[in-house]
Amino acid sequence: MGKIFFTKSNRLYCGNKAMKATIISIKQEGTSQKIVTLQTEPFSFLPGQSIAINVNIPDKNILHQKRYYAIASAPGQVLELLIKDSTSSLGHTFYEHLKEGQDYTFEGPYGKIVLPETFSRADLIKVVYFLLIDL
Repeated sequence: MGKIFFTKSNRLYCGNKAMKATIISIKQEGTSQKIVTLQTEPFSFLPGQSIAINVNIPDKNILHQKRYYAIASAPGQVLELLIKDSTSSLGHTFYEHLKEGQDYTFEGPYGKIVLPETFSRADLIKVVYFLLIDL
C-alpha cells in the first residue's frame, strides 16, 4: 500500500529555488476561505503537493515568515491555492491582507505524498480505507 502514497522521485521536491508570484484574482469561498489565483513562472508539481509562500507584512511587523499552502489546481493549469482563515495570528493577518496585484515569492513544490496518475479499483479502496482509519 505504501507505493500508492509515497514516491522518491527527485522531481517532487525542488524547494531550493525562490520563484515570483503575483495574485491575479481572489474569490471568496464561504465565510473563511479564499481561492487565490497566482501568475507564476512555469514549474512542475503533482496533485497533493504544496508551496511555501514568503510572507512580508511590514506594517504588522511580519517579515520573512513562511506559510505552507496546498496547491488546489491541477498540473498544467494556472496556480490556485485554497487559503483558509487561520486562528494563528500570522495566518489570520496574511488572510486579511491578501489583495490582487500583490507580489510574493514562494518555494516548492513540497510533498511526496501523492496519488499515481493511474490506479486500480483495489488501489482506490486502499486509499479510502487509509483516509477513513483516522476518523
